[in-house]
Amino acid sequence: MKALAPKSIAATEETIPAAEQATSGIITGASGQPPIESNLPQVVLQGGKQSINAAAEMLFTKLAESQQFFVKGGNICYIEADETQRLDLKPLSAVQFASEIERHVQLFKETDEGLVPAVISARDVKTIMASRKAREILPAVRKVVHRPVLSVTRGKVEALHYGYHPDNGQVLVLTDQTLSLINPAEAVANILDVIKGFPFASEADRGRAVALIMTIAMVEMGFLEGVLRPMIMIIANASQSGKSLLIHVACIINELTPLLLSNRGRGGVGSLDESIGHGFEAGGVLALDNLRGKFDSEYLESAITARSAIMVRQPYSATVSVKLDEVTVTGTSNGVHLTPDQINRILFVHLQKKTERAAGSETEVELIARIKTELPTLRNSIASLIASWWEQGRQSIHAPNSYRVEWSGYLNWMVQEQFGLPPLMENHGQIADILRAGDRQQILDICMYIDIARRTGEALRAKEVVEILHDFVEEDAALVQMDHKKFGLLMKSLLRGTNTLELDGWKITRTTKHDEPGSRGEPVQFWQFDQVRSVAVTAVENAKTPVEPLTGVLPIGVFDSVEKSATDLQNQAQQTKHATQPTTTRASKQRPRLTAPLAFKTR
Repeated sequence: MKALAPKSIAATEETIPAAEQATSGIITGASGQPPIESNLPQVVLQGGKQSINAAAEMLFTKLAESQQFFVKGGNICYIEADETQRLDLKPLSAVQFASEIERHVQLFKETDEGLVPAVISARDVKTIMASRKAREILPAVRKVVHRPVLSVTRGKVEALHYGYHPDNGQVLVLTDQTLSLINPAEAVANILDVIKGFPFASEADRGRAVALIMTIAMVEMGFLEGVLRPMIMIIANASQSGKSLLIHVACIINELTPLLLSNRGRGGVGSLDESIGHGFEAGGVLALDNLRGKFDSEYLESAITARSAIMVRQPYSATVSVKLDEVTVTGTSNGVHLTPDQINRILFVHLQKKTERAAGSETEVELIARIKTELPTLRNSIASLIASWWEQGRQSIHAPNSYRVEWSGYLNWMVQEQFGLPPLMENHGQIADILRAGDRQQILDICMYIDIARRTGEALRAKEVVEILHDFVEEDAALVQMDHKKFGLLMKSLLRGTNTLELDGWKITRTTKHDEPGSRGEPVQFWQFDQVRSVAVTAVENAKTPVEPLTGVLPIGVFDSVEKSATDLQNQAQQTKHATQPTTTRASKQRPRLTAPLAFKTR
């Protein structure tokens, strides 16, 4: 494949060797003979009076001038284009290194007759690559990005475009794309428009989805370095609610691909903990997808509370220390069992599945395709809001009941002051209470499997419910071991003498019949599971306040037939809230928005 230099440096050679071969311990170019290129810089290999360090210093000085060779993670790397012409920084093997240097320098060896053209032996190339000079002379890259990003230099926000930026955290930007600021109000509308079709259980959950998008961006650009952050988990009352799609959309907007992990148990080779460790090392967004049953990872809990670095075990080698400043941990679940400590360290975004889908609505494929076409605008929108926040002094609003005080303060300010949405932690305690209630969580799990089996709306005997669980449950030991007696006791503890229970969007009804065939006159209980609009977690007979219907929330992928801006949807939700709540609170006030775009220095 063709190796490309940064645009500021012309490529030194347009041709590519047709083959890379090793013969009799000698690594050569395409012809098997030393290349003779009078216009290339000359490097004398080790041997005779030329020491290894002298040869390495001469070689790596010339390679550094090409701005194509770098050191990342202790490895010598090279800018290379794949078949789609996407540039990347790839580590070089000894064979690849020997082939590539022939396109940048002319190699010689010292003999009794003087300097003669030479090829480099397999032993010599390994010796030179292992020398300290390579790490001392070649530019060190800490991070490679494939999009323009923001950075802060001497207190000022800058846009980093194509090239190597040693003064901005040793970032290498490999893209033709550019970055420019837009009006913050326009930026807010652009971002809200992308997520307006998700069925958020409340406007506060919409704000927490915004926090997910902005957190990923701020982590990638280094604005949250050293700031402890929570895991962000998307939960829902049923399957197919758009949980994984929301994380996928948040990553696409930030031009990233999430690393999907599954809950495969603790410890050992191939375990979830090992996969999480590898994800920490790779950086980016980790997505623990579709968590079910008991989620017990002390390793992950330690990681999200670590203020410095965490040890990552590598297969067949020693452990390495990895900083977590460049990782965002996310997850999805319909019914995971969490410890109280885990709940305190997670920000939950609650989705409420709708039963109907509007005709002619936008599909997931269409939504993703639209986002990709709007990436330049979305990129500018996110950058504009982060730059605005920074230029105003990294504003913060304290978020009560948040375990991550600094992070939640920053995002709480963005969610309220920039996006005009309710406080970040509004209603979050209610979600946490749901997850802390183990019996109620088990019922939600059962509802989910009834939905998967397509048996909602049917009158089921306890034995039929248990059969469905045995058919579909794989990992949750409590549900796998459930029998009709345990199910009856579980429901009895929640119904408290009544026949109806409303729980997080589900209505469970108990009916008793005395004339069932084969019952011998004994009463037989039936259970019916129905999805409803309620988002409260309460037994109907104990409800102290009526459940307020959802407003301003659309099913996933469902958009208005007439075009409405994100601002219109937001104002509609705020007006409805004012109408139902006579007292004005900070959460219901329409937030002022910034109107003046910022200018910043570009490189």
